[in-house]
Amino acid sequence: MDTPIAIRTASRAEAPIVQLMLEELAASIGKPGGIKGSVANIERFGFGPSRLFEALIASQSGVDVGLLLFFPEYSSWRGRPGIYVQDLYVIESARGAGVARALLSEVAQRCEEMEGTYLRLSASADNIAAQHFYLKAGFAPSDEERLFVLEGKDFAAFIRE
Repeated sequence: MDTPIAIRTASRAEAPIVQLMLEELAASIGKPGGIKGSVANIERFGFGPSRLFEALIASQSGVDVGLLLFFPEYSSWRGRPGIYVQDLYVIESARGAGVARALLSEVAQRCEEMEGTYLRLSASADNIAAQHFYLKAGFAPSDEERLFVLEGKDFAAFIRE
């Protein structure tokens, strides 16, 4: 018999759990130390007066086994809202047990409740297992968009031009 998966919305008190799982995610894709945020950032931007994201935590038998961090967005092309899944992580010992699918299902239901019609996400180019999982779940790669990032010194220079 499979152990049931419980999904809950992370609370401010769980900001350290969110931060830890983000750090574990970075390490699992070969980028230890890649997470530059902190528990204070999670508290400020996820639980402050102007929330910029929400997080779901999955647990089995009282053990936290997964995280999904997301935020709502609006597509002018679709004319509808949707959700962008920023981070999805399942601890190694729980992979293959349906945790990621349960987290995605929960966020899809929340999307539908806000009259949304889509989920968007990206996978690390090196994370082939994640890409296969998303394809199997029904996600399709987009040939319509290419991701661009402006950050660091280039971001600062752009502002001051």
